[in-house]
Amino acid sequence: MTLAFEAVRLLPDVIAGADIVKLEISTAYARSAEALETAIVAHRPDVVICVGQAGGRSCVTVEQVAINLAERRFPGVRAGFIHVPYEPGQAVGKPDGTPSMPLEAIARSLEAAIGAAVRDDGAEPRAAMGTTH
Repeated sequence: MTLAFEAVRLLPDVIAGADIVKLEISTAYARSAEALETAIVAHRPDVVICVGQAGGRSCVTVEQVAINLAERRFPGVRAGFIHVPYEPGQAVGKPDGTPSMPLEAIARSLEAAIGAAVRDDGAEPRAAMGTTH
């Protein structure tokens, strides 16, 4: 099990009134896209958020990505991606100053981000923050 999925497993089953479906999907691109499409068909969600680890990041970061898949194959489904940092145990042996975050803090951050996505009023963002990689 990946660290990202460990954090997802800590999430409540309902956030902001929305049922949360927690699936661990392979990170192999071709298999992950197929598994994601199968899950979307099976669960018919309004929002899809993929979570993955991006070691070296100092915080949880939200991106609107996977949008092409959602818009092309599943109109009306909002999709995004959340990157999570290392957990402190994973930073051991890495260069000094490698950022990390406790698993519980990652889960609380995910819960807040998912809550915001679920409560989204559909308006376009007024400001973009952060950088691309």
